[in-house]
Amino acid sequence: MVKGLFISDVRMTGSGRRVLATHSAATADALAPFADACDRLLVAGRRTTKTSDEPVGLLTDRDIDYRPLQDYSTWGGMLAALPGNAMRILRGARTCDVVYLRVPEPLSLLAGVICALTRKRMISSVVADPSTLRGDDNGGLPGRAVSAVLVGLSRFVVRRSQATTYVTRASLQRIIPPGKAPTLVRSNVRNVEIRPDPPLRRQSGHALRIVHVGNHQTLGKGQETLLSAAQILGNDGVKVSVTFVGGGRLQVWLLEEARRRGVTASTMGQVADRQQLNEVLDAHDIFVLPSQSEGVPRALIEAMGRGLPCVATDVGGIAELLSQDFLVRPRDPEGLAAAIDLLRTDDALYQDAVRKNQETAATISELAAPARLTTFLVENGPR
Repeated sequence: MVKGLFISDVRMTGSGRRVLATHSAATADALAPFADACDRLLVAGRRTTKTSDEPVGLLTDRDIDYRPLQDYSTWGGMLAALPGNAMRILRGARTCDVVYLRVPEPLSLLAGVICALTRKRMISSVVADPSTLRGDDNGGLPGRAVSAVLVGLSRFVVRRSQATTYVTRASLQRIIPPGKAPTLVRSNVRNVEIRPDPPLRRQSGHALRIVHVGNHQTLGKGQETLLSAAQILGNDGVKVSVTFVGGGRLQVWLLEEARRRGVTASTMGQVADRQQLNEVLDAHDIFVLPSQSEGVPRALIEAMGRGLPCVATDVGGIAELLSQDFLVRPRDPEGLAAAIDLLRTDDALYQDAVRKNQETAATISELAAPARLTTFLVENGPR
């Protein structure tokens, strides 16, 4: 009987057989390949009681059980919780045959160090660029120090893993090189719904409708940068409206900040229903995701599948999804405004983006077949 332990920084809520995940990466559906690769799967993740952490799906399903870890919201809080979480992870790892990690999530890096020291078998999934994970820090000394530590730990863990998966073809591999162990390239974004016959030009006669999808617990998804870009466009006489989709404690702040800047904006909270989310995306002209850190973001790929032209930051694996015309630097509202305006004014570019985005989204979805991951995990798991 093979027993696996999956480490997640995703917050969980509930108890018993009714534990809910607040991010799609830790739902039972997302973890199905890991559950299929072993007889029993334990998931260790942060427990939250905050009402602002909105659940998106059930975790405890099939042969999946939950083990709570102490929550934290800041780097200082993470350090304070480290001894207790280390002991919980160590106890869980001792009872399991293999540990599954999501690099560079902090709890997974902690678990990776523990596995390396205790010679426990581990399989890593590299899902984001650790050099950009500095929260809302603007790149000062504390942020650079955090980035350096995360990059070093990520490389240490991956080099000592028995197998590694990457969500990018090459981008993350340059930052966290694979060791000598087997690797698999596979996005976690599957079942992307491709919209038939999407509009090839935005409808005139109304404001440019921009949609952003992400968690609003922090400003890591570039929300403030987007509001600044919308303000720049507005000052240039371009009518813009911004819709923020997603839960989190900053929803009220976003509306207040938009009002302060003279930007028309609205929030929708978490939209878990796929059909409702499709309707929201289809009602907009452009999708914008100016994140400070990403891997291969689900929200972006789902918007591409709906035929929306997209603008995003050049972080993680996003450069493998969008052309250079639609990539901007993090925290660059001027560059973001220029890229948005280019799509607004160039119909040919808009049409080309629609077609290419749908083709890319379909390819990504096909490569994300769960059976590919399950086979890889079984072949490189405990023998």
